[in-house]
Order: sequence, then C-alpha cells, then structure tokens
Amino acid sequence: MLVNRSALRRIIEYREGDLTKGEAVCLDRCVAKYLDVHEKLGKRLTTMSQQDEKQLQQLQQQQQQHQRQDSK
Repeated sequence: MLVNRSALRRIIEYREGDLTKGEAVCLDRCVAKYLDVHEKLGKRLTTMSQQDEKQLQQLQQQQQQHQRQDSK
C-alpha cells in the first residue's frame, strides 16, 4: 500500500500528445547512441565467442593427442 502511494506520487502527468522538437532531437540522439552501443557490443561478443570456440577446439585436439599417445 505504501509502495503504491509512493509510486503514484512520483508519476508525472504528461498531457501533450506530441514531443516537442527538443524532446524529439534528444530522443533521436539517445536511440542512435543506444543502437551504436548495441552494435559494438554485439560485434565484441561475437569476437569473444569465436575466440572461445577456437580455444575449446584447441584444447579438445590436445586432449585427443594425449589420449592417442597414452594408448600406444
């Protein structure tokens, strides 16, 4: 109950249907920055994933080589 009252007091009433020019520009910039970071992060995560996959394959190959040597 207290949480609801506290939250309701902080809600801003917004009566205008459209954004002002300044708000629209601000929103455009914010979205552009978000998308830029999202793209950079996606590329970085892809690179890291590929590196991890390569390392995993190398470890598996090393294990297979050791197993072959041990079985001789």
